[in-house]
Amino acid sequence: MFDLLVLTASNQGQARAYQSELAARALDEHSTPRTLVVADPGGRRVGSGLSTLQVLAEVAGRLLAHNPQPASLAALFAGRRVCIIHCGGDSRRLPAYAAQGKIFAPLPLDTDGARPAALFDLILDDLARIPLPDQGRVLVATGDVFLDVGRHHLGFDRPGIVGVAWPDTPERGSRHGVYIADPAGAITGFVHKPTRDQAHALGAIRADDTVLIDTGVVCLDPHAVEHWLTRAGVTLETDHPQPAVRTGPGLLQSAIETGSPATDLYGDILPALAHRETLHRIDWRGPLPFSVAVIPESPFLHIGTSRELLDTLTGKPPAITRWRPLPAGASARIHNSRLDRTPRTLGPRVVIEACHLRHAPTLPGSNILVGVPGALDAPVELPEGWGLVCLPLESGAWAALLFGDADDFKTPLARAGSFGNRPLQRFLDTSGLAADDLWPGLPEPEHTLWTARLWTPADAPGMLAPVAWMLSGSTAPAPWRDAPRLSAAQVMAATDHRRLLDTRRTLHPGE
Repeated sequence: MFDLLVLTASNQGQARAYQSELAARALDEHSTPRTLVVADPGGRRVGSGLSTLQVLAEVAGRLLAHNPQPASLAALFAGRRVCIIHCGGDSRRLPAYAAQGKIFAPLPLDTDGARPAALFDLILDDLARIPLPDQGRVLVATGDVFLDVGRHHLGFDRPGIVGVAWPDTPERGSRHGVYIADPAGAITGFVHKPTRDQAHALGAIRADDTVLIDTGVVCLDPHAVEHWLTRAGVTLETDHPQPAVRTGPGLLQSAIETGSPATDLYGDILPALAHRETLHRIDWRGPLPFSVAVIPESPFLHIGTSRELLDTLTGKPPAITRWRPLPAGASARIHNSRLDRTPRTLGPRVVIEACHLRHAPTLPGSNILVGVPGALDAPVELPEGWGLVCLPLESGAWAALLFGDADDFKTPLARAGSFGNRPLQRFLDTSGLAADDLWPGLPEPEHTLWTARLWTPADAPGMLAPVAWMLSGSTAPAPWRDAPRLSAAQVMAATDHRRLLDTRRTLHPGE
């Protein structure tokens, strides 16, 4: 197990959500491992690269309390096992779980506890199985995919920086980062989402017609951590009675104070390392060895979109032994839920989670239903391909959000963004709305479902009434136009996470 587990968050609201989830698992600052949630500075997305540097600087300051006379930044991390999981996205392509983050999306896993297990639990169990050397290491991973890397020998006792990859087809590699390595495992190149022709031209295709796909797992030894921190402007001041970790002029201070361009660990820093290039006029590689550990295979369980959620939870079970199978002949996944009435219609590829349905729902197929409280005084009736998530707000009200299983909440209106799997512009036309009705004061690039003021807070019994017209393709009614409305981004920021967790604890069969 790790000495310190760190989750990154995109803003303070998401950070509070993650802290609530960790507390529900009895993981906090005083647990084993100790935990820390670090939000991007100023509520502005800085990218996984700058976020990694920010976390390393904060961790260095905390480690200083346990080693008041360190000789160097590397000495602070010596003997320490730190795990950083990047999960700071808005989950705009998975709106059903945008409030708590897709890393905490509940999965149908058999557990002995009184709470539903989530993707986080799979990822943490997997990473915790990786043996790290006594000299200390920082392990960096992504929070949206289960890789099953812990059962493989990774050789993290090697010095410098070690990435992890698995061999797969060039077609699969066209959707991910790809390492290029010599026969000894030394990395000679890195390319992001290459076509087959590009991969061939760069020498990324191996003799067995596979490429090395980046898993997102990167291991740093203490000297690599020190190199990155000093290059980013972080220093250890020891010429004072009280040594301190300082963030001086440099990339990290610029990101925190003035808003440097977002820098991605996988799309920016790893390629610079592989090609020995500077990035932001900084040599991140220096004398550090950079090698790759190749695992033979990976299930790559990724739930990043609504359709991936439907496919994963209602399709062929993934290669995870704790996955609860669907009843024979069923194609609907109902978990952490209570249905008081038999559904009127229950089609294929339906997911119902964290719901107490007192009335018989109508779900013809490809539907996602999350968080419906027992206080709702109406049946849920969705067309095929639609989803609904109900969220408790800190004001005491509720917000009901609708979405299509192909909607991503991030594509702008001008680039054919969709709502209910139809062009967003068509929704505006049929509802009689103008862009200013949904995006007052926002520039066109920000005209997305994420920022559209569509959702009217209401009490629990009548929460569906303000959105029912959207399902029928009707003109926007006057009461909706006159009501105060929130965007999805505002709803997520106003979600009451204590009530959200309490609802799941009440419904979970282990309670």
